[in-house]
Amino acid sequence: MSFSSFCILNERLNLGETMEGIFAIAVGAYIANGKLDVDTINNIRSSSSFSGGKGKVTIQSNIANNANLIGIQADPKDKITVSVEINLRSKNVDGMFGDDLEPNTKVDSLVLAVVNKVPNLATIKKVQSFIVDILTNNKPDDIEFVVVADGSEASATKGGLVKGDVKLDIHARTKTNIPQEIKGTISFSLKTGEDTKTVSNLSIFGGILKIGQHYDLEFVSGINKDIDFTGKYNDTQKLVYDHPDKWNDEDHFISYLRKYLLIQDSYLSKKDDDFEGGGAERRIQQMTAELAHLKKLLKRFVEAFSSDIKGHDSDSFTTDPHDRLFASRTFDFIQKEIFGKDVAEYIHITDRDIREIKKSDLDNFKYEYVVKVESETNAIMNFIGINVDGSQKLIFRIIPRLEYNIKTERKTQLLTVDIGNIFD
Repeated sequence: MSFSSFCILNERLNLGETMEGIFAIAVGAYIANGKLDVDTINNIRSSSSFSGGKGKVTIQSNIANNANLIGIQADPKDKITVSVEINLRSKNVDGMFGDDLEPNTKVDSLVLAVVNKVPNLATIKKVQSFIVDILTNNKPDDIEFVVVADGSEASATKGGLVKGDVKLDIHARTKTNIPQEIKGTISFSLKTGEDTKTVSNLSIFGGILKIGQHYDLEFVSGINKDIDFTGKYNDTQKLVYDHPDKWNDEDHFISYLRKYLLIQDSYLSKKDDDFEGGGAERRIQQMTAELAHLKKLLKRFVEAFSSDIKGHDSDSFTTDPHDRLFASRTFDFIQKEIFGKDVAEYIHITDRDIREIKKSDLDNFKYEYVVKVESETNAIMNFIGINVDGSQKLIFRIIPRLEYNIKTERKTQLLTVDIGNIFD
């Protein structure tokens, strides 16, 4: 029985990255004008300044014409400046920005959803309230907004700790003799599409170490919690060498890490000529051996999660906080996976709606649910919340997946964290 699904990498249009740029434009245009429509977004994204998916455009803002500021008694010297910067990978957004804009039915439907829903986002409403507060302080003010969408390679390689795809930088200052300044940044983590529930992609070893340490499993005991597990061969080798007492302990993470390195070494030490099919066959045999080993690791990890876990919750809801320790730890985990260390606002865009998940939602859930874990035969782990009325909702799932990289012609194992229906 297969325990994984396949995610095929390709070089075609990246819908998610395209929507990062469009969402940034929508936020900037709405702040500048107090209203939003499809033509405005498309006119801005067709600017030659955005050719190749990179560039900066300043959106003219007139306080008197801003639909959200009607009736506001602003100082005549008050000024709002809004700039939108995008730094996207041109191969992923070809034809979606600049003067070579191409029609795309899917993108068009998502643009319409953005137009209809962005004004109702709680974060945007807070920004509008902030603008009103500044403009009504009886002082001349400059308010600068810079909305940045960065889908570049540099932005994509931060180990999953920084979640923000779009950032809104706010800078307000008075023009008085004793100037006052306010600065802040709001981050948005964007997901696009009907089936997009994945909030985090974890490497197989890094993910198991991270989850195991968060839940204080014996399976990863003795490993420094501050370790930066890069997955690089030398760093992995050092981690193994630092724990020689665990090399042959099949109930410990280190033994599986060591075995994986030995599998790699056994194939890398051979020549292509040693295989009837040459280098291609060597790669296939190595990959097959590695994946078979990772299946064993996943099976043992799931078992360890059930046997080693400390602080199980009650099977039914209770007001005693000591019976919700596992729930508290579980919501802390998913909170970090959704929002990252930059506490990004989670925005899920479909062609019908935009869903917004706020940190406060998860804070409240800690007091409303106890949590249990149910594992499936394919190594999927379901974290289920039980409410006071006995009803159950899926909080999130940890799912093993195989990812196939066309360039390297290799399958690699990873773990994804997918949110459930508790946020619906």
